[in-house]
Amino acid sequence: MDAQGRVHPEAGHEIAFDLQGEAHLIGLDNGDMSNQEDFKGKRRKVFHGLGLAILQSTANAGPIRLTATSPGLEPATVTITSRA
Repeated sequence: MDAQGRVHPEAGHEIAFDLQGEAHLIGLDNGDMSNQEDFKGKRRKVFHGLGLAILQSTANAGPIRLTATSPGLEPATVTITSRA
């Protein structure tokens, strides 16, 4: 996103995802039908500034923290709590 919080339509950065807590990273996507990257990796290029991480919670309740990083960009973290 730019300084005003808008998604940049030409962004194509590779994003690395780090997951901690009671979940598994089960898939990544970006909406680009021509992209041949593996859906099961921990890195993926965004398409028009957008990317998707799909998580599956474990059977245990607890915090889940997903961090996205890319060189030259500020890291972004989201924390959620799963319930048993």
